[in-house]
Amino acid sequence: VLSGDFKVGLGDKFDEAGLKTVEPGGVIVFRDSDPQHYARSGNGPVELLLVAAPKSAVSPALLGGK
Repeated sequence: VLSGDFKVGLGDKFDEAGLKTVEPGGVIVFRDSDPQHYARSGNGPVELLLVAAPKSAVSPALLGGK
């Protein structure tokens, strides 16, 4: 998250209570084994930097040691 108010949750249905805030400078890593996800922004704009990479190219630390 580069800037803005960004919230994300896991699951196949939107659940406001399941949203977690990701602060600017925060990183979100979705693994191929994670369930579907959903997101919501606040009242202003959000800037994200999205990177798609094969699992072998991602640091094990970002994958939770898996």
